[in-house]
Amino acid sequence: MPMFAAVFLIVTLSSIGLPGTNGFVGEFLVLFGSFQSEFLPRAHWLVAVAALGVVFGAVYMLGMYLRMFFGPVRNPRNEGLPDLSGREIACFVPLVVLIFAIGVIPGAFTGRMSDSVTRTCVAYEARVRAEAEIRRSEPLQEPRSYSEWAGAAFEIRGAGEPMLGADWNPPTPASAPAAVAAPPAPASGGGEP
Repeated sequence: MPMFAAVFLIVTLSSIGLPGTNGFVGEFLVLFGSFQSEFLPRAHWLVAVAALGVVFGAVYMLGMYLRMFFGPVRNPRNEGLPDLSGREIACFVPLVVLIFAIGVIPGAFTGRMSDSVTRTCVAYEARVRAEAEIRRSEPLQEPRSYSEWAGAAFEIRGAGEPMLGADWNPPTPASAPAAVAAPPAPASGGGEP
């Protein structure tokens, strides 16, 4: 299956971020942007760990390719597999062309999203700065007990709604009720409640 092996190798090299492929552009932009970020704590160390992950990923993927295409055939049914047909090659050609086009001239693709990415970054930075100002101006007050916190959460969300979810933030102590009713004590003297 030489054609399939060649296409698979190109996609594998793109996945590990070989320069000249789209994977390199993506990895470079993520690592470079993270390294320069002032909002990411310990960015230099995190990028170093991520770069090690890129190296380990390359070792893993090249080892996988070696075992998959140059290793011994363990299943006799795989000895006579047909190579790519003309229709399959026609499907892969645009993908392979785009892999190299994005890797060689990334500005043609990334330039189109520059304005929207800039707006997103500016909005994110403004939100992070505003939250930091709020944290600096108000002292942190924690609920006095778990029941106070849970009671406030129940009161905010309502009895029929789930208490946890992606859109839910823990209530502030100011919104917590003064007291939460305790469950009734079991009656004494007559077996188990």
